[in-house]
Amino acid sequence: MAQRSKAGRLASSAPFKIFMSFLAVILAGTVLLKLPVSIREGASLSWFDSLFVSTSAVCVTGLTPVILADVFTPVGFFFIALLVQVGGLSFATFAAAFLLFLRRKASSTLIVESYGVATKNWKNLVKVTMGITFTVELLGTIVLFLFFYPYFGSAVPTLGHAAFIAVSAFNNAGFDTFGTSLVTFNDNAGILVTVALLIILGGLGFLVYADLIDSRARKFSIQTKAVVLTTVLLIVFGTLGFWVTGDIDLANSFFQSVTARTAGFESVPQVEQGHYILFLTVILMFIGASPGSTGGGIKTTTFFVVVLTFASIIRRTNPVAFKRRISGESVNKAFAVFLISICIVCLSSLALMAIEEEVNPLFLIYEVVSAYATVGLSCALTPSLTLLSRGILIVLMFVGRVGPLTIAGLVDRKRESVNYIEESMNIG
Repeated sequence: MAQRSKAGRLASSAPFKIFMSFLAVILAGTVLLKLPVSIREGASLSWFDSLFVSTSAVCVTGLTPVILADVFTPVGFFFIALLVQVGGLSFATFAAAFLLFLRRKASSTLIVESYGVATKNWKNLVKVTMGITFTVELLGTIVLFLFFYPYFGSAVPTLGHAAFIAVSAFNNAGFDTFGTSLVTFNDNAGILVTVALLIILGGLGFLVYADLIDSRARKFSIQTKAVVLTTVLLIVFGTLGFWVTGDIDLANSFFQSVTARTAGFESVPQVEQGHYILFLTVILMFIGASPGSTGGGIKTTTFFVVVLTFASIIRRTNPVAFKRRISGESVNKAFAVFLISICIVCLSSLALMAIEEEVNPLFLIYEVVSAYATVGLSCALTPSLTLLSRGILIVLMFVGRVGPLTIAGLVDRKRESVNYIEESMNIG
């Protein structure tokens, strides 16, 4: 049998299909957002800005070069919400759910690649994903409707705002319909807590939910334990870290700690914050949410394994958590994601510093990490950047959402079968 060509192997690979599915949705979204029915009368939107907003929506980031409330009609906001929903759950999940609904055969390959985990029970995972998503978003819409109603006083616009924010929050997108994010409501604890809970629930990951729901599991998996523990510790660490400055009250410190982990809503203007708060936010943004979730970043499990491995190196033991030894493959992947992400952030930050010489370097690093970790927080910088800088942000959002390992998987090479002689090096 003739061997398939390199191009043929690439086109049939799961990473390539995921890459192309995201790209196709982004391009379709670009066209939808440019339709006359999507844009307010008197407003304008260039094709490049439409591409930026579409990429930001599909990659559930939230960065935008325009004020959405000034540009888009309710139909435009519906298209953005649709792109956020498809991007948050991934096109592969929607396609698999549709085929399961029609009782047609569906391949598990894309699902496994999308969630980043090998599982035989992928059909149940898809059902859990769809069920949790629409249940939580519905409940979030109802609760937010009750909190928003006194501000708007009319059922229809209130419902529109509530539904959009619920979808945006659960998918960790950070888009809003107000033009000021949640700054207007930063004294309303009910709204802040509701949106924060939606962000947390979307960022935990559907693998965790599947594990929690599985009645046969007498013990939770090490991933579920690591995700929950790391999430709680990061939220507490971030809340206290912001609160001790005295610049942000406890409620908004909690919200800042949650939203920094890939959501992108702001209850306090980021551009008005000091260097300490911005840098702490960068750290939280870089870590991000959990695997198989709607969020981005290097993921809580990557951070967990990297820290655990560092500690084990110091103790000269194997990395162990919850009485389980972390596999060598997991350690290698964690460090690969960590180091690749550090390189991407550093190189992109240097590129923006070279292009935007007059801008505060910390603001540029903030923007780069926000894009790559698909967060969406900004120091009011995105609209003022050059086209080249915004083009770099588009690429960063795409790579951050698809995942560096998926992008690396596009390089289809044969593994070397040669065994080389091992030799030590002096380190440190």
